[in-house]
Amino acid sequence: MNPRQSKARFVAIMVVAASLSVIVSISILVINHVTPFGNQNLLVGDMGAQYSPFFTYFRHILTTGQFTGFSFSGGIGENIFPLLAYYLLSPFNLIVLLFPANQIPIAITWMLVVKIAAMAMTMSFFLGRHFKKTYLATTNLCGCL
Repeated sequence: MNPRQSKARFVAIMVVAASLSVIVSISILVINHVTPFGNQNLLVGDMGAQYSPFFTYFRHILTTGQFTGFSFSGGIGENIFPLLAYYLLSPFNLIVLLFPANQIPIAITWMLVVKIAAMAMTMSFFLGRHFKKTYLATTNLCGCL
């Protein structure tokens, strides 16, 4: 196989791994009636108590442009920059802009699906580079983990 075909196969296997993980993730969401395919959601524990309000605030900042470095929403006030740095600076979080504020749980679900696809793709990339071979079986491993 020439290098061009090898690279195309490598990219194809990464895309198949990501696609397979999306199919598996969506199937699990459908079977368990999780939003947007049902009335259950993933807002359990910290996801509902912390992340949902953080993403709502993040969406508000991005849509209105009203950002202050200090917030009085927590106790006597707090610096907002650590919150942004730790929780909200992932590029995947921009998905919240595609949904209205009242549909943040659905946005969180799609963020998780996209993150899982990215993990499958990067794991496939790593395995292909580390072992210097591309196997179709890699897609099963990366897509279903």
